[in-house]
Amino acid sequence: MMTWIQFGQWNTVLGDNCLTAVLIDRLFHHAHILAYDGESYCLRHALSAINTVEPVGSKESDA
Repeated sequence: MMTWIQFGQWNTVLGDNCLTAVLIDRLFHHAHILAYDGESYCLRHALSAINTVEPVGSKESDA
């Protein structure tokens, strides 16, 4: 499982502190947590794809 949401912010997504605590406990009881603080390859790739898309009315797309 992967998420960009920190554990302390999950209650804002789920809306219930007790439910959030139980869910985190069950999901990560025997898990290995890898905290990555570097640049996101997926985000960089998605942003570069957005920047390379031609506008709909460009001259090359009309040909």
